[in-house]
Amino acid sequence: MSQPPLPPPIPQPVQVLQYNELSTSPGRPAAISVIGTLAIVFGAWGLISGFFGSLMAFGFMAASTAATSFSTVPTDYAGPNGHYVTEREVIVRAFQLKQPMTPSQQSQLSFLLSDVGTRIVSTLPSSSSVDPAQDYLNTQLTGESGTNVETGSGVWFDLPAGKVTVTDTDATFTPGVASSLKPIKRSTLRTMPNPANPSQLSTAEMQTVIDRVQEIAGSTPLTTAQVAALRKELTTNPSQFIGSPADMPALLGQITSVVPDASGVGKTVTFGTSTITLSANSVVTTTSFSANGRPFPKMRTWPLGVVLTGSLLGLLLSVYVLIVGIVTLRNSFLAPILLRVYAWLKIAITLAVSVAGWWTWSEFWQGIMAQGGTATATMRTNSLSISAATAVGTVLLGWAFPITILILLRTKTVKAFYTRSA
Repeated sequence: MSQPPLPPPIPQPVQVLQYNELSTSPGRPAAISVIGTLAIVFGAWGLISGFFGSLMAFGFMAASTAATSFSTVPTDYAGPNGHYVTEREVIVRAFQLKQPMTPSQQSQLSFLLSDVGTRIVSTLPSSSSVDPAQDYLNTQLTGESGTNVETGSGVWFDLPAGKVTVTDTDATFTPGVASSLKPIKRSTLRTMPNPANPSQLSTAEMQTVIDRVQEIAGSTPLTTAQVAALRKELTTNPSQFIGSPADMPALLGQITSVVPDASGVGKTVTFGTSTITLSANSVVTTTSFSANGRPFPKMRTWPLGVVLTGSLLGLLLSVYVLIVGIVTLRNSFLAPILLRVYAWLKIAITLAVSVAGWWTWSEFWQGIMAQGGTATATMRTNSLSISAATAVGTVLLGWAFPITILILLRTKTVKAFYTRSA
């Protein structure tokens, strides 16, 4: 008789492999759960706020880099009695053929022609010649010319209307005996009373601006009272109207139009960024910003660069801490090291961005008030205080979480929990 089958062998017990003691430990401190959860929350929030912060910083940098304190003078700029650029270039070249000039002298002559050129030289006649400058020289510049032997600098030209003298610093027209014109002197160089504040006008510059306004007004010039009111505005609040032009063409380029009201007596003078209305009776002056608006304040590039760089690094740090939060909740023994790296980086970046942000906002508000021209010492101090308070608040808020992490990681329960993984 066959034997019954033997029972299967008893399986040997298998040792349980414990890859990470922390992963099965029931005693994880609540502080670690809080840190991990907040890390995920702050990481997600940092991605959103960092994205918009980077956009704003980039926008400020782009606007400030492109900003100028005055409108660029159009290439075809000319006064009511001036030659435009296409005609002016030919006439200046004709003068150059007549008597060689330095580049600075050509610039001074060009400015004189752009301002009052039609009063002293003829317009460019129609010509099909391949060299209109030579034709203009042969037909219009028939008088004598030479250099100023007495002074050793500059050149002169005898014209039918009078004499033009050009140096490296100015151009002057002296009318002939039979001419009804008045002497005219123009220079591209400014005579600023305070080089540190280019918006301020010297007496000569102020008169040049007044003359230009009257020229544009034409047959309906400003009254004596209106001129006085305009002069007062340009003295009290020049930056609002003319900005900080580097030279006289840029200064005169700010005056765009003079329009009379229905009565013909009141005037509205339009500058590059604002207008001034002079009433017919009481000469009450009102100002309003034109469609161009105020120019964006000019600010230093390096604080904006620090803010932009900090914002971009903040985006990367947000991604990092979000991942670290997940790692922390998975009880990884690497969590303390990763959290400390985040905490110190966050502290450093927050401090740098806050200081640069304070500098940026201070310059921004100072620039806005400088354009308005009505800022008092108290207003300037308040703007600096607000910027400083904002920076301090940013530091405190930005440091709150990383400092909390560093403190909690030094508590006995958290240290004991992670020590078991060693």
